[in-house]
Amino acid sequence: MKMKKQLLLRGLILSILFLCSSIPAFGAKLYLDSGTDEYGFGATVSFVVRLDTEDECINAISGEFSFSNNILTDGKFYYGDSLFSLWVRPPEIDQKNGKITFVGGIPGGYCGKISGDPGTEGVIGEIIFKSVGMIIGGPRNLSATVEPVATSQVLLNDGLGTPAKLTLEGKTIKIISNGPKFPQHQAPGELTEKELKSDKTSPEPFVIELRKDSKVLDGKYFIIFSTTDKQTGVDYYEIKEGDEKWIKASSPYLLEDQRLRGVIEVRAWDKAGNYRSEQYVPDGVIVKKPAVTTGTKSEKEQTSSNVFQTLIISVSLFLLIVAVAAYLMAKRNADKK
Repeated sequence: MKMKKQLLLRGLILSILFLCSSIPAFGAKLYLDSGTDEYGFGATVSFVVRLDTEDECINAISGEFSFSNNILTDGKFYYGDSLFSLWVRPPEIDQKNGKITFVGGIPGGYCGKISGDPGTEGVIGEIIFKSVGMIIGGPRNLSATVEPVATSQVLLNDGLGTPAKLTLEGKTIKIISNGPKFPQHQAPGELTEKELKSDKTSPEPFVIELRKDSKVLDGKYFIIFSTTDKQTGVDYYEIKEGDEKWIKASSPYLLEDQRLRGVIEVRAWDKAGNYRSEQYVPDGVIVKKPAVTTGTKSEKEQTSSNVFQTLIISVSLFLLIVAVAAYLMAKRNADKK
């Protein structure tokens, strides 16, 4: 009997130790922020999805949210300026079932906002809905909720993919008859002409990382990169390998030249037509000329225009020389006769 009790006690202790070891020691908070708590019927409703790492470093997230799909409709998820740059599953809104899902990652990890950084804290993206219109004879006040569900998960940047203890916090708003029609800030992607013209700043500096992993892309070389633009947002990226042409691309990018014989250049464009260019120089490659770090689309177009004009002038001059030579030859032949 005594032996049986000892075995039971030992089993209980081992179970407790196992449970304690499987409980993540680190935490993070996945929550939503809203421009206001009250909106009108038929209003544009905004929720910012945020992640507070609570002083830990994370590198991946699997998020799932539920929302009041009978009140919030026509959903769009904007993630152009998200802290996550790699998307295994880009944000998707399932209106019928009232679900929002996404799976993303960030190379090198994210450890929270750096002191002195004027940017916003831990933004994953922004969800924009339309609230239902008022129905005659219907209720004059409604409540709508968007909240993360228990299946959401955040992984630590510890090389092991350890799940972090995650606190979930949803957001409930009221739809009232005399509420505002628009959020206190403008929805992303809806930039005015004035905002586009006033943006003269290029995207933020960034680093191009060369990677090779036997488990990824058949063990071939690829690069990862990401940046942000605090004015109008990043629009797209271009990549140039060696002397090849610029092409539109996204991160991660599988390199065409697996022998790494040329400079790899990545150019990030914002929505106002400003760009920032960064280079990765493989070992043993000589840089012929440094990249033009920043610029604007108008400058690029002007350069192309200047090249075209120079070409036209050169061709015209060549044709003039040919015509003069032909005239002189014809005149000389006529004089001989």
